Amino acid sequence: MTSGNGRHRVWYAAYGSNLHWPRFRCYLQGGRACGSARVHAPCADRRPPLAEAATTLPFPLLFAGTSRTWGGGSAFLDVRRRDASTLARLYLVTDEQFAAVVSAEARHRVRLPSPGAGAPPWFRVAPGTYGIVVACGQRYGIPVMSLSGMPGGATTAPPRPSYLGTIAAGLRAAHGLSPRGVADYLAPVPGVAGHYPRDELVALAGGQVAHR
Repeated sequence: MTSGNGRHRVWYAAYGSNLHWPRFRCYLQGGRACGSARVHAPCADRRPPLAEAATTLPFPLLFAGTSRTWGGGSAFLDVRRRDASTLARLYLVTDEQFAAVVSAEARHRVRLPSPGAGAPPWFRVAPGTYGIVVACGQRYGIPVMSLSGMPGGATTAPPRPSYLGTIAAGLRAAHGLSPRGVADYLAPVPGVAGHYPRDELVALAGGQVAHR
């Protein structure tokens, strides 16, 4: 499906810090998200998404490795499994904008193939942490795509509070969860479980982000 100016559209499914629109906006319009060490250059097309919607993805969520942007573990989908319900936020963007997001996340310039019938459920487009594009079906005839890519040999690792707090803000905005609902969702996730007491998760989800 194309937009009025002839560009193809893609639903980008965000499940990590990009759940929070002020964070994702930095990928399109440039800037630095609160708590992040990275300043993003704007992409060529700075327009906001045409639409957004809440959804779930069937892949399990986990935190692993060490983020160069936030420190601590990064959010990933385990694309080898389809036995979970990970909360996500869809942004309707152009394929050029999505390619720019993939390039920024993977820290490597990429060209994306057009998804078609018989395409694999996921495929690597770049080396690095987020070099895997995940095909998640369609919505209204438009492809739903996400990103993942476990670094080689990485083990689960706790995320930093600022990163987790950004994810929590996105969960509240996109899915209408209360702070306790956010805590219930995040508490059992590998990388969070055993590292964050439930009352700390509630505080993070309520905007009381501790810096440690």
